[in-house]
Amino acid sequence: MEPEFADQLNRLLQDADRPASWLARRLHLSASTVSRWLDGTTQPESLMRVEAILDTLRIDEQEVRLNVLNAYRYWWRRRTILK
Repeated sequence: MEPEFADQLNRLLQDADRPASWLARRLHLSASTVSRWLDGTTQPESLMRVEAILDTLRIDEQEVRLNVLNAYRYWWRRRTILK
């Protein structure tokens, strides 16, 4: 099973040596929004937001980008089915 979106985002921030508050400021969001993404409570509202996260963190490696996007898509499908 692929890592959850929250796990991947936590790892990317850790690898970039950046705190969640930095990402929140760069994306013009509240720190609590990013915190909820990191603990898996919520997800970004769109695929475009996920792309913005990856761009902000300067994630250029295609395989890493695809893994994060797939984790997000998996969560979104699961969320839609459970409604």
